[in-house]
Amino acid sequence: MLVKVDPEVKAFLSKKNKSCITLEIITSGGGCCPTMELPEISYVSPKEKEKFQYVKVDDLDIYVGNNVRITAPQLKFTLSSMMFLKKIEVAGITYKKH
Repeated sequence: MLVKVDPEVKAFLSKKNKSCITLEIITSGGGCCPTMELPEISYVSPKEKEKFQYVKVDDLDIYVGNNVRITAPQLKFTLSSMMFLKKIEVAGITYKKH
């Protein structure tokens, strides 16, 4: 699995004193509502590491959940911002939107 982390993401994590990205897919909804899958990115290593693939990129530990459907030859983590809010996004995956 190839993983690219933009320099802005590295700077963002460094500023937060974090050195880990964990990507997993969570399921939301159900019952009378259709289920949706949402990508979730956190900055801590997972407790159940056997459910994740691990990659080291520079000084960052990257964990990708086994339930993540990778659709591109490379995952790419980028930083997006809106006003004062910043968040890490990932390209190269697919998930059920509705």
